[in-house]
This record gives sequence, structure tokens and C-alpha cells, in this order.
Amino acid sequence: MAQVFGHKQGALGAMGMDGDYGKFRRMVAALDDADFGEALERAKNDVYLANARLEEAGSAEQSNAVSVQQAQHEFEIAQQEVEGVLAREREAVARCGEACGKLRGTVDRVSLSEVQKKLNFLESLAEQQQRVRYLEEKQREALDAVEAAKRAVLEKKQIEKEAWEASRVAMAAVREALKGGGRAGIASKRALVGEQEEPALKKPVPSERDTSVTHNGSVDIH
Repeated sequence: MAQVFGHKQGALGAMGMDGDYGKFRRMVAALDDADFGEALERAKNDVYLANARLEEAGSAEQSNAVSVQQAQHEFEIAQQEVEGVLAREREAVARCGEACGKLRGTVDRVSLSEVQKKLNFLESLAEQQQRVRYLEEKQREALDAVEAAKRAVLEKKQIEKEAWEASRVAMAAVREALKGGGRAGIASKRALVGEQEEPALKKPVPSERDTSVTHNGSVDIH
């Protein structure tokens, strides 16, 4: 019984290390009912299994501790990297803010310059359009004047043509008249000339005694 009790104490110590007192009570109850040799073997087996579990648990705990330390180290490294990234981001934001301020001023100046350029361009374009409209108006006036001159020339040519046609018709009529009454006209002309010459032949010539010289040098016929 002392050996059994000693084995019970060994089992108790093993189970106490394992922390399962309820299982130890069941083991003691089994020792009272079963054969001592079998109970001893079972107890040894249980102690071996308990020690194996303890060693496994210790190895697992040690492995877990290593894993925890490694994870902690990796976490610290990652945290440092994150802090570095955040610091660089804050610095970049600060530089960006400064650059944006300068760029805003530059953009304002550039925008004003661009607006002025566009305004000048629009004014120049408006002047060019006005000039083009003026030239188009003058061109239309010139074309109208040319058309009017053409119409005047055509009208003048038509009038000249009509006048020439009237002259041609009149000349033709005169020629026809001359052809029809040529001889009668010649005879009438000769008769008219004879009537004008006959009184001159019948007029007497004054003699010397009928002529006298006046004081003013004129000749007086008596």
C-alpha cells in the first residue's frame, strides 16, 4: 500500500503539474477496484503521457514565446516604417502646400496674362472683322459702280446704234429722192441761176458825164 501510496503521490505530483485533480481522483478510484500491477502500469503510462504533454506544452510555449518575440520585433519594425512614411508624408504635404502657394501666385499671374492675351486677340479679331466688313462694303460699292458703268455704256451704245440706224435710213431716203428727181432738180437750179443773171445784164452802164467825184472821194452817178 505504501508503494501504491507512493505511486499515488507520484501520480498526484504529475497530475498536480498537469493541473487535473479530477482525473487523479478517478485514477485513485480505479486503483481500489483493479489489480495493483495493472493500476501501476496505467499510472506509469499516465505519468509518461502527462510528462510528454508538459514537455510539448513547454516546447509550444517556448515556440510561442519566440513567435511572440519575433512578431513583436516585426511589429516594431513595421511601426518604425509607418512612422517614417508618415513623417515623409507630412514633409511632402508641407512642401506641397508651400509649392501650391507659390504655384497659385504663378497661376494667378499666368491666368491674368493669358486673359490679357485673349482679350487683345479678341480686340484684334474684332478690328479685323470690322475692317473686312468695311472692305466688303467698298467692294460691293465698286461692283455696283462697275455694273452701273457697264449699263451706261450699253445704253450709250444702244443710243448710238439707234442714231446710226436713223441716219442710215435718212441717207437712204435722200439717195432715193435724189435718184427719182435728179434731172428736175438740175433744171430748176439752172433756171434759178438764169433769173438771177438776167437783171444784171439789162442794167445800163453809167457814162463819164454822169459821174462825179464828191469831196470825200466817193463816186456819185447821175
